[in-house]
Amino acid sequence: MSDIQEDNSKKTFMQAAKFLVVGGINTAIDFIVLYFLVYFGMPASNAKLISYPCGVINSYFMNRNWTFKQKQKKSVMEVVKFILVNIIAYGVNAGIFNICITTFAINMFIANCIATLFSLVVNFAGNKLFVFNKQ
Repeated sequence: MSDIQEDNSKKTFMQAAKFLVVGGINTAIDFIVLYFLVYFGMPASNAKLISYPCGVINSYFMNRNWTFKQKQKKSVMEVVKFILVNIIAYGVNAGIFNICITTFAINMFIANCIATLFSLVVNFAGNKLFVFNKQ
């Protein structure tokens, strides 16, 4: 393996590790906002419409600035690409989750873990190659 390939592999590994940390923080934000909104009387389904985007907004800023270290100015196109990648990742998550539950009768918790792994790969690849690609 050449030095350039090795450097790129290390860089991608570090980005993936940071992406996982950011994902954990996003999930915590989602859960905390959801909990408080429900605690203060909002129906859970409505609260989820607010809490999930809170995690996605955090994801944009943390991944842009920390995971992928973007230096160029933010653009509307970058935000649109980010939203598109997240919609696709969410679709993959929901689709895999549904298939696991309905077709294979997998436990809901395990199905959610499987779906999250698939959507995590799609989300990371989309952000690295499409949204925050410096080329």
